[in-house]
Amino acid sequence: MHMLAALDLPTYGSWLHWIESEFAALRHFALNGTDHRTHKERQHVIAPGRGTSA
Repeated sequence: MHMLAALDLPTYGSWLHWIESEFAALRHFALNGTDHRTHKERQHVIAPGRGTSA
């Protein structure tokens, strides 16, 4: 027997606002003062080895 539960999810995005402040702090501390010329260069710094084709 499978147990299923109904979930009420909000139909608007205000529940995401709390995470936006966390990402803003992360961006401030991790990326401010850097000079990455491209998104690919920044991605390599954030996650080395990811997003590169072998």
